[in-house]
Amino acid sequence: LNVYVSTNTSNNDTRALVWSRGANVGNVWRKAQISTEYKDPFYIVFEGVVGNGIEGDISIDDVERLAVSCKEPNNCDFEGDTFCGWENVKHTDKFDWEITSGPSSNTLLSGPLTDHTLGTDDGSYGYIDTNKQRKLNDTAVLISHSMTDTGSSG
Repeated sequence: LNVYVSTNTSNNDTRALVWSRGANVGNVWRKAQISTEYKDPFYIVFEGVVGNGIEGDISIDDVERLAVSCKEPNNCDFEGDTFCGWENVKHTDKFDWEITSGPSSNTLLSGPLTDHTLGTDDGSYGYIDTNKQRKLNDTAVLISHSMTDTGSSG
């Protein structure tokens, strides 16, 4: 999984890698935290990259921004079968993120057994299934709405 911050100005679109995790880390939830300080509007981009077999599955849940305006549209726990305004990129990746609940596929050790928000198999989370016919280094990209750092908490 790669996480980028993308800044989009009138004459430039740049993506900076701010976090990355590869290899098999097991089928338990791992917490990640990223700090950002951007004056221009920015987007958060999740890029799932296909790895080797069952070691390539990626799940995300409880995406949250802190120290921002109170009604932040980019926070998402994926409950209610929604990406909360986050969007699958259609033209630069090979497949899409999905919302699922419970075990992520029929393959042993493929993703978490429960979601992070509720801690049950009824809760939902974002997921890419690399057990389907995928090629090494195929990507699935999920992008946020435009954001700005306000420096205040809601």
